[in-house]
Amino acid sequence: VLFSEGRRYQEKGELGEKLWIVHLFLSNISLPFVVVLTLLLPELFSTLFGEDWKESGEYAQLMMPWVYFVFVITPALSVYEMYGSRKKTAIYQAVLLMLRLFGIAFGAYMSSVVVAISSFSILSAVICFGFFIIVAVETGVSVKNILTGYMGLVFWALFCLSPVVMGWLFSACPREMFAYIVMSLLLVFMREIYIFKIFWKRFF
Repeated sequence: VLFSEGRRYQEKGELGEKLWIVHLFLSNISLPFVVVLTLLLPELFSTLFGEDWKESGEYAQLMMPWVYFVFVITPALSVYEMYGSRKKTAIYQAVLLMLRLFGIAFGAYMSSVVVAISSFSILSAVICFGFFIIVAVETGVSVKNILTGYMGLVFWALFCLSPVVMGWLFSACPREMFAYIVMSLLLVFMREIYIFKIFWKRFF
């Protein structure tokens, strides 16, 4: 809907609002799941593929901030490139590429795969997020809406994660910890159903 109706939204001065709604929708459905998954990746890899894969799970864990921001921001940036400023988008892509190369080079200099992956992921996430905030403000989204939106995101992510935190605090055994994880995933699932309903009403 956003791609097909982008021109009309731009003419009515609603492009920024629609971009922000899409971003919040993607963030709401993904952030709680990403937070829970990030904390469990090493154990998940070792359980599914064997203990030798635990290190791969740790590497995947480091890359999750980048994966999250690519998921929630790329669709909106693609629309902005189509109906907004292609020059600014090109500059953003160039800066992103240079910082990614810097992160990998820094990891090579430190002789550390962890440093390279962490630098690549964090720099990519920061640049993606920063550019999206610039786009949002430029297209008419207020700073207040941005702050309140992200405060809500963080609150719900922590709320969905609370059963897992309780399990750690009470030093739950593996079977009990599994139950806490299931509770967290159920909270995520119920939250996502609610978000889908709101999004459907706003766009359809």
